[in-house]
Amino acid sequence: MSNKFINPEIKTIDITDDQLQRMKDLSDNHNQSLETVIFFVIEHGLMALEKS
Repeated sequence: MSNKFINPEIKTIDITDDQLQRMKDLSDNHNQSLETVIFFVIEHGLMALEKS
């Protein structure tokens, strides 16, 4: 079963320091691991950070 949101050809993503800090803040604020937040962002796109 494949995830239609993840392009298997993309091997890396570039994020800014601000985006990483936002993910760390979300991780802390929602009692989620940073890994969970990162997978959410990968699945839903970096725009998810702006809307959260």
